[in-house]
Amino acid sequence: MSTMDFNIGIEDVGVAILQELWNRVALQAVELAKETRDVVIEKDSFREFSRSITELDVLLKALNVRTIEAAMGTESTKVALEKLNDKLRRARKIIKNYKAGSRLRFLLHSHSVLMEMSGLAKDIATTISSFQLSNLDMALNLKSMNDEVIKKLNSMEFSMAAATKKIALEIENSVSQSSRNRENAVKLLEKIAEAVGADANASLVQTELALLKQEREEMEIQKKQAEALQLSQLMQLLYSTEIVPSPRNEEASTYHKQYPIGSFICPLCKEMMVDPVAVFCGHSFERNAIREYLESGKKIARLAKKSFKVWS
Repeated sequence: MSTMDFNIGIEDVGVAILQELWNRVALQAVELAKETRDVVIEKDSFREFSRSITELDVLLKALNVRTIEAAMGTESTKVALEKLNDKLRRARKIIKNYKAGSRLRFLLHSHSVLMEMSGLAKDIATTISSFQLSNLDMALNLKSMNDEVIKKLNSMEFSMAAATKKIALEIENSVSQSSRNRENAVKLLEKIAEAVGADANASLVQTELALLKQEREEMEIQKKQAEALQLSQLMQLLYSTEIVPSPRNEEASTYHKQYPIGSFICPLCKEMMVDPVAVFCGHSFERNAIREYLESGKKIARLAKKSFKVWS
């Protein structure tokens, strides 16, 4: 085999790898657009996102990876495709987890989920821009579509509707109360059901309880006590509607002995945690509080010592 033949063989392998990546990204885009279509909370934002991802899929199918590789080089194309695939995969995972999990829990944490989706939309736009498709020799309608997709994703905001914010706040206030009024709990359940497009009946409560119990068990396995306690409190909120029988008092009592209410107080802001996050030292903190703590330049190690003093 001549040197020229060998080089051509290497180039073919490189293009084959890029083609495989290209196909993977295209499939990820199709699956993401499909996954996003039947989201019921803040659906307008998700539908707009789905349309942009569908247009991205049209672009990918209309273009040839060899054309991109010729303009960018093999390594740059590979890095950009891997990054785009990762962003699309992460967005799809967020949506899948939301759809598969408790809708009550999603409502409570919807602000942080929507913020993460907004960030991913912008990251996807930035990655698409890195391909510099507008500089390629392609049809004007495709160039226009490319520019429009980037523009829409860059400006996309997954903002909470006022009604959703109000429900999230009511859930937050309810889970922090030691005693609950049945009438208020039923009214809150009706608002939750309306927000997620369901009926406020025993079926909804039973489904949510099963999901919350499963998620709580997962948090217990991961030793995330604050998250597990919050899920238990959401379950108690549903039981307080008296639509389904509550478990034996002994079971609830045992759980609260295992996870005392003090363990749900953030050591940083000294308030009940609504959006807890665990760090590697094994403790949990309110997400915004620990973000501000770390952004101020302080270290996790120092935080771990502080947490130990608070809980010891």
